[in-house]
Amino acid sequence: MKLRVFLPLLCIGVSAKAQTRFYPYFDKTAWGVANERKEVVIAPQFDTIICERGGVLKLGHSKNVSTTSGAVIFPDTYTQLEMIKGAAEIKATTAGGEEVLLSIKTGKLAGSKAFTRILSYCGCQQAFYAVKIGDKVGVYNVATDAMAVQPEYDNVEFMGGGWTGMVDVVTGNKHGVLEVASGKLVLPVEYEQLEWDVFSSKKEVKATAASGIIYTMDETGAVLLADSSIVKARIAAAKPKKPATQARTTLVKHMETPEPGGSIMVNTSLKAEDRANGLSVEKVSDDSWKVTTRYMDYNDKSAAETLELTGYSQLKPIEYRKTNKGSAKLMAVKEGKAGIIDATGKVLLAFNYDSIDCERSRYWVYTSLNGKTGLVRTSTLIEVKKPVLKQVIKNVISLSAFLVEMPDGKKGYMDEENGTLYIPGVVE
Repeated sequence: MKLRVFLPLLCIGVSAKAQTRFYPYFDKTAWGVANERKEVVIAPQFDTIICERGGVLKLGHSKNVSTTSGAVIFPDTYTQLEMIKGAAEIKATTAGGEEVLLSIKTGKLAGSKAFTRILSYCGCQQAFYAVKIGDKVGVYNVATDAMAVQPEYDNVEFMGGGWTGMVDVVTGNKHGVLEVASGKLVLPVEYEQLEWDVFSSKKEVKATAASGIIYTMDETGAVLLADSSIVKARIAAAKPKKPATQARTTLVKHMETPEPGGSIMVNTSLKAEDRANGLSVEKVSDDSWKVTTRYMDYNDKSAAETLELTGYSQLKPIEYRKTNKGSAKLMAVKEGKAGIIDATGKVLLAFNYDSIDCERSRYWVYTSLNGKTGLVRTSTLIEVKKPVLKQVIKNVISLSAFLVEMPDGKKGYMDEENGTLYIPGVVE
């Protein structure tokens, strides 16, 4: 029987680097887990391993059941499992299409209820969920395994901020405010719109009445302010108006005046050249190029400088900032080898590569040598990894690492800061 296995807090992101970090790896037959010392934590035995939000590994089982201490196993009777940010439960879809909550700690049902849909989590101290039963929406309390708000509304939205523990309840197109714990309706369901600041601790809400008046109210329903400006504007708009005097509008287009003998550079590329707006290259002959940089001078006026570089079979802009005349970076090919130079021809990255890909990412330059791939950080041109990889598959931000494949078919993660490979058995 196939299993889905969840190991809580296994993948640790950049904000928790002081803790032990764990990385999936592939030994050419199955996926396992290693730590940052390349020690095997879980032997390869899974078809897939996915780092979910919240630092949880989802493992697709392929061989014998074998998990580390503290692992939680969910039988593969659910068609879908979904992490809920900040919650102690996982949302699971049954074969019949209903949705239930499972405890991450035990792997068992968190309560006895099944729902048409589990819509949202309150993100508060209480384990409240907005749930749909049939066509109506209410609030379920996991701790008591009971409905805190009966399903009698068209929609329910947790408010947050100073209104944590409150919900915006909707019937038809009318809104009201209800306190979940007590079930008390703080504001009646009669307002056209409610607005509140989720970043403020103030318990104030703006409620728009059918008349158009916007009431600022507190948690007791007391009116703090009544704004009738919208109503007055409607009345003013309804009054007959005198024909307006038609005025002519002249559209003036300001264009940069080219220097004598120069030309306006129009950059339409959305790739590397777009990051190098103001830097252009023009091929003069087989190995001769004109490199023009446009920049702001000391008087904040646009200026341009053109230099001729020779000895390159290819030149391609990578990066440039008009506010920094010396910031130009260009990919260059000289005598069959690729490197990076500035607009004056100064070598910034040695000509040690067969090719350089500067289109794939604005933050990284991918190098190639003898059929293998390496990685250079664009901003500093520091070589994070020499060309020893079969391929760089993707950048996984939550791990501050790249998923890579080695020439022998092994896969795993590489630290984006120092190029360390977290793949057991791989010698660097």
